Amino acid sequence: LILKFRLGKKFSILLVFYETLQHYVSKRVVLIKAFFYSVVIYLLLILSIYVLSLGLSINISFISFMGLFPVIILISIIPVSALGIGLREGAFVFFLGNMGVPPGSALTLSLLWFLSMVTAGLYGLFEYLRLKTWPYKDGVPERQITV
Repeated sequence: LILKFRLGKKFSILLVFYETLQHYVSKRVVLIKAFFYSVVIYLLLILSIYVLSLGLSINISFISFMGLFPVIILISIIPVSALGIGLREGAFVFFLGNMGVPPGSALTLSLLWFLSMVTAGLYGLFEYLRLKTWPYKDGVPERQITV
């Protein structure tokens, strides 16, 4: 209540975020599962970049991509361009260029990885649209989502 009063209406989204986090404090198993899934997903993303780089005859080790990928992702989420286009490509060219990769190959790798992510995301979009239902009807969830 005190937090709600101090933040006011402008920052109500922060209050909702805080309350959501508080909900999961007692659910350590859910947090551990979420962390584990996040690590697996990032390793798979790095593996996808690595496989694409092998296909383009870019000889960079998997460990190097493990170090570069988080930095490239952080750069690409800077809210300057739509979907990080341009920033991500520049980061790929810069970092891989410092490792001896020609700029054209680095740019091609970045664009191929982006297109593969968009293609995978389209499947999720189609499934979402196919299964879409309004989550609440008269304030009551229509479906129970379990975690």
